Amino acid sequence: MFLSSSAGQTEETEDAVDLLPYLDGELSDDPHEYLYWRSGPTQAIRDERWKLIKYKRTDVTDLLEPPAAGWPTDAPLGLVTLLYDLQNDPGETTNVANRYPEIVEGLEAEFAEWNAQLPPPSEAILSAIRSAIIQVDGERVQLIY
Repeated sequence: MFLSSSAGQTEETEDAVDLLPYLDGELSDDPHEYLYWRSGPTQAIRDERWKLIKYKRTDVTDLLEPPAAGWPTDAPLGLVTLLYDLQNDPGETTNVANRYPEIVEGLEAEFAEWNAQLPPPSEAILSAIRSAIIQVDGERVQLIY
């Protein structure tokens, strides 16, 4: 568990790493092998080279008013899987998930292991209340953050 302070607010999180010793130069190794995040049904993990993101597929076309309790964490239409090779495509312009299924599977396994240590998304400290509908890789997705 880690307490962080920003702009006068303190948040207690269950999956954080204190980055201040790395920023201050007290520690020089990597704080972790992967960066993970989730917000509602949105999932992401990245390492030095690869970034895997899963967004909620949607058939909604207009902006939506966020529910008071935050967006649902389910994805009835499934998730759109995106994999980017940050070494060769730092602008994240080409989804290579179909080209590297073994990388997708490995990152999914790492994400699942991390995610299993956390409370379910429905019990998140900060509910996902912001949303945008966009086209990604030919699919309409709902970004939830």
